[in-house]
Amino acid sequence: MKTVKITVTSAEKASRWEVIFRLVWATLCGIVLMVVGILAGIAVIAQMLYVLIFGKRHKKLNTFATNWLIAFSELGFYKNLCTDERPPLLPKL
Repeated sequence: MKTVKITVTSAEKASRWEVIFRLVWATLCGIVLMVVGILAGIAVIAQMLYVLIFGKRHKKLNTFATNWLIAFSELGFYKNLCTDERPPLLPKL
């Protein structure tokens, strides 16, 4: 896929407190993303029905589901110590 680009940066040094904080932060973000993920799943189903009926994508539904997936991926990279960039608690939708 030529349109997908992921850039991950991290430092060699990591403190123990940072790992504990990451666990707490990832739990809080995970709860928020779980709730938003239910809405994103509904948006994907609505998007499929929209494409079947009209033959084109609905821009807002597509953007919402894509932004949720990006936020989910960012949280995964942060949680797994791949990057030091902390994702926001509320995803940009």
